[in-house]
Amino acid sequence: MKTTWCLLFLVWLGCLSLPATDSSTVTAPTPKPGELARFNGVWRGKWDNIYVVELTIKHSTGNQFAVVSRHKEKTADTTMVESKGAATYDPQTKRLKYTNVELSWHDDEKRLVAKGNFPKFTRYAILTRQDPAKLGASADAK
Repeated sequence: MKTTWCLLFLVWLGCLSLPATDSSTVTAPTPKPGELARFNGVWRGKWDNIYVVELTIKHSTGNQFAVVSRHKEKTADTTMVESKGAATYDPQTKRLKYTNVELSWHDDEKRLVAKGNFPKFTRYAILTRQDPAKLGASADAK
């Protein structure tokens, strides 16, 4: 019986002397090659299937992208409102965040789902990559 208690005491003593591991350091996953380049291009859709929206996305450096956003504020508008800014790719969620818009891949992995968190409402759009050869025509005509 003494031997058992001695062994338990030594095991307990050994547990006290183990160094603690630092679990607070979390390494963000690194995007796979080509994962960021998939966002490059001109993407077009309609907010809530009503208001035309177009995003031109270009990878700049690291997880950063340059974005030109164009949208119609009314269905009868012939002109589009344009704004420019930067977007950041989050490798953990695999989403691109641009001001109040979050982009993620649609289930088919060919289209983007845009979620716009605006002050009074949230809007959604399914964006399709535009063919560069067809972009020579007026984008406002569509």
